[in-house]
Amino acid sequence: MILILALISAALHIGIAVFQVFLVAGKPWGEYAFGGQNKGVLPRHLRIASVFSGCVLLAFAAVNLQQAAVLNISENVSLSRIFAWVVTGYAVLGTFMNAISRSRPERLLWTPIAALLAGLNITILVLTA
Repeated sequence: MILILALISAALHIGIAVFQVFLVAGKPWGEYAFGGQNKGVLPRHLRIASVFSGCVLLAFAAVNLQQAAVLNISENVSLSRIFAWVVTGYAVLGTFMNAISRSRPERLLWTPIAALLAGLNITILVLTA
């Protein structure tokens, strides 16, 4: 069960990272990111932020893959558990932040995805306790 949940979470994180790459490349999806205040192509500083965000999301996917025993990032179980809590906390916070976004498209797209990620990662934490 943990394997399936962690693989789904990792796939979602990778998918969102790909979305960030598209933003960096200039796709006009600004209303779906960073509060939705920039319709069309994101300004340069937010495209740079998308690079950082994409890297963080790939790290989160790696944490999920460690939880699924697909990768071995760290032999330190305590450190791995901390990483898992960070991923979970980020998803919970992301759910809240997307739910209160002024951008309706951002709210409608990302709130359910963030909530799914939160649920998946909370369940993984519970099952691995």
